[in-house]
Amino acid sequence: FFFYVVVEMRVCLLLLVALLFTNVHCGFEVYMSIDDFESATSPLAVIIPPGSSVTQSFTNSTSTRINNVLGGERDLIVTVEGGDVGNFMSASVQNGKWQSNSPQHASGFSTLQYDGIEGSTSISHTGLDCLDITGNGLADGFLLQAQATTPTDFKFYVYGYSGGEASVRQQVTTNEQTYYYIPFDTFNGEVDFTCVGAIQLTATIQSYSQFLVDTFVIGTYNPDQPSPSPSQSVLPPGISHSNTPTTTKRPNSNSPSPSKMGANVCMSSNDCRSS
Repeated sequence: FFFYVVVEMRVCLLLLVALLFTNVHCGFEVYMSIDDFESATSPLAVIIPPGSSVTQSFTNSTSTRINNVLGGERDLIVTVEGGDVGNFMSASVQNGKWQSNSPQHASGFSTLQYDGIEGSTSISHTGLDCLDITGNGLADGFLLQAQATTPTDFKFYVYGYSGGEASVRQQVTTNEQTYYYIPFDTFNGEVDFTCVGAIQLTATIQSYSQFLVDTFVIGTYNPDQPSPSPSQSVLPPGISHSNTPTTTKRPNSNSPSPSKMGANVCMSSNDCRSS
């Protein structure tokens, strides 16, 4: 099930420039919501078992059918790649947030997959039925709102209906809710964004760290829209599915404007290759 959203999202944010805070009005027109994280996926945990070697990895995953997420199903995956025996990592989706944490010496990654109703964590290139995520020119990128206690690398994957994939990395570096705009034209790989079969978002989890995400949508960023008067409060309107409005998520009043792409870095020990 695909819930197309053509609503206007205007965010009034603060941008730190040359050590001075300057009011900046940033506009993002939302075309499609991928996941509002309101429908829960129960917490998953992965514990490093006795006798584990440093080269082993351990994974736990679940698939949840949800009408109001892209493709009708959310796959949540947690993988531990290193740490001490008995330590663990966890991930969940609840109360409007996707969050993962490692309160001990364990590291790895957490993944969300949107590839239709297929009940597995294997990527289905046909799961989204040749979805045009550009909306015939109405959308040109992803918008993510995230925060992390340590620098955390997010990797976005787009899989073509007829095969192939494209990806790009974005680092979240602050423990305050921050918007990140990821244009489609920054992706590396050969994929037709007008005929997409699956979307995946993977984030690293460092030892003794936590991250959370509460916005994951597709649309168009318009940075040059006119600013409101200082007395006005500009917040994203409720993103609606069909004609039913959802609760508005209010950004932190000190949030910066959507960040540009950062440098490419390795996501994990199994992913240290140039883009």
